[in-house]
Amino acid sequence: VNAMTFPGGNIIIKTSLIEFCSTPEEFSAALAHEIGHAELSHIVDRFIAEIGMTVIVSLITGGDASLAHEAISELISSAFSRAQESEADQFGMKLLERSQIDPKSIGQFFERLTESDVDYDERLELLMSHPHNTFRIESSLQYKVKEGFSSRPLPLDWNRIKASL
Repeated sequence: VNAMTFPGGNIIIKTSLIEFCSTPEEFSAALAHEIGHAELSHIVDRFIAEIGMTVIVSLITGGDASLAHEAISELISSAFSRAQESEADQFGMKLLERSQIDPKSIGQFFERLTESDVDYDERLELLMSHPHNTFRIESSLQYKVKEGFSSRPLPLDWNRIKASL
C-alpha cells in the first residue's frame, strides 16, 4: 500500500494503494501527500542531505568507516524523512481543502492502515522514515479548515474503478 515520488515530480502509484482505499477521497488524500513531496522538493533535499552526510562522515572518520557512516546516515535520514512526511501531510491537507475534499481524509486513511496492522511499534520511531500513524491521525484531526469550508464527494464510482484493476 504505497505511492512514491521521484525526481521531476513523477509519482508512482501501486495498484495495492488503489485497492486499499475505500473511497476516492482517501485515494485523493494519499495522492495529495505525494504531490506535497514533489512541490516541496523533498526528493532533491533528501538527495543533497545524503551526499552532505557522506562527505561529513568521511571527513570525520578519515574515509572508511562504513558501519559508522551507515548508522549515522540512517538516523539522520530517518529524522529528515519524518519531518518531510509531516510537511507533505500538511501540504496534502491544504491541497485537499482547496479542492473541496475533507482534509480529514488523510487521517481516515491512516486509521484504516492502523486497523489493517500496517504500522510499526511506536518505540521504534527513531529508526523509521515515517511518523507513526497515531501522530498523523492526530494531525489530521487538529487541522483547521477555513470558515465556511464545505467538502463535496468526488463523483466517481470507486468500486467500478477498483474492479477495473
